[in-house]
Amino acid sequence: MKMTEYWVTSTDNPYDPFSQWDDWYSTDLRLGYNLAAYVARDPDVAALSSDAPPLIQQEVLKNAIDMICQFQLTGREGVYFKRVTRVVDTDSTPVV
Repeated sequence: MKMTEYWVTSTDNPYDPFSQWDDWYSTDLRLGYNLAAYVARDPDVAALSSDAPPLIQQEVLKNAIDMICQFQLTGREGVYFKRVTRVVDTDSTPVV
């Protein structure tokens, strides 16, 4: 079965949060966004049980990311947050 995974990034971060997490994360922190913590503070994400089905987890994450992107709080002209996706095969490894 295929499932879409979601994450948020900024247009000034050249790294892929799915395949280059360490580089993406350190760049995100250096730029001052701390998007992983921002996502984690969303009340619906924070309340989400790890026992919830993966499709539900991704839908909650998608909604939180869409709210972050809507408000665009980068503080930098011409830089914005955007949702990124990848499709994964839930029976094996990600389909990139």
